[in-house]
Amino acid sequence: MRVTVKVKTGCRTEVVEEIGQKSYFVRTRARPQENEANERVAEQLAEHFDIPKSRVTLVHGAKSQIKHFEIEQ
Repeated sequence: MRVTVKVKTGCRTEVVEEIGQKSYFVRTRARPQENEANERVAEQLAEHFDIPKSRVTLVHGAKSQIKHFEIEQ
């Protein structure tokens, strides 16, 4: 399943909110430096879907606020 994620970095709380069908808004504490935010967002999505992090892959948008992830279930 491919999902679209809008990411807000540097937040005080970490939250995954579903905003539409296959669309999510993720707030993360991580900063967009050295791929830290992308890694943390992948971890948060894995926790949200209750799957291992290895099943979450960033497909598009590594340097953008709008990202596309592939989720293997």
